This record gives sequence, structure tokens and C-alpha cells, in this order.
Amino acid sequence: VNQKLIVIMLKKTGYRVEVAGNGKEALEKYVGQTKKFDLIFMDMQMPVMDGFQLLEYIDQNFPGTPVFLMTAFSSKETEEKAYALGAFKYFEKPLNMDVLTDAIFEQLNSGAEGVMTGISLASFLQLLEMERKTCTLKISTVDKSGTIYFREGAMINAATNQVKGLQ
Repeated sequence: VNQKLIVIMLKKTGYRVEVAGNGKEALEKYVGQTKKFDLIFMDMQMPVMDGFQLLEYIDQNFPGTPVFLMTAFSSKETEEKAYALGAFKYFEKPLNMDVLTDAIFEQLNSGAEGVMTGISLASFLQLLEMERKTCTLKISTVDKSGTIYFREGAMINAATNQVKGLQ
């Protein structure tokens, strides 16, 4: 995949794009932002900090951030590790540009927001699982709030002011 083509395509459709030369530079750009990125697309093989290291850091410190990971050295174990570390999508090189652009725009356009009342949390969580939805669910009561992150219907992380993680 030609990185320049992806950057041009995204910029022409109105997205701001940041490009990094290695994993450490990508991390520095991400951590330094006041508004977090809508999508991170990275290669597994990067100098200084590889994709797994960067993915793990993002998942631990910015859970729910959509990360697409690509690699030319794919295996079932690599794919499983990528998803375990929080990747939203995993692509094998060479990439099909149509599949890639569809996935990118599907993710970028999935940011619907709204408020729901009158449905139990348990029922809504079952619906997310049945529909295999990827989303961030913000939940609040009078005195508490939290966030639950789902990928394809499975809860991948959660956070409140007091507790972070699947517990």
C-alpha cells in the first residue's frame, strides 16, 4: 500500500492526517494531542518501537482507540496477539485498497452519538453482542460514570474513575 495515496485520499475527504516515521514518533504525536485521533493505522514492522509495543501502550493508556494493524509477516498467532492487544482490524499485506478504504471510512463514519433511556444496561449489552457492534459506551448515574469499549460485540476494556480494565 502506498502510504501517500492513503494520506491524499483522507485529506481530500476532509480528514486531518498525521504521519510518523517510526513507532516512538507516532506515540509522541498521539500523546501530545489535545483531541485524540479517530483512527490509528500502522504497520507491525516499525523502527524504534514495533507495532505490538505501540498497540499495547495505546490499549493500556487510551482504551477504545481504533487501531488498524497491517503486516507482511502474518500468522494466526500474530493476528490473535494483535486482537488481544486491542487492534480493531488486522490486515495482511499486500493490501486490497478497496477493502482498506472501506474499512477506514466505515470506522471514521461510525461516530454516532446519542442518549438512551428506558432500557436496561444488561439488555443493551446483549444487543451489542448479538449485533457484533464496535463502539464506545459511556454510562452515567447521578454520582458515577464509566466507559465500556466493545469490538465486534465483545467487551475489550472498561474504565471508571476508580477502576480500569475488564474487572
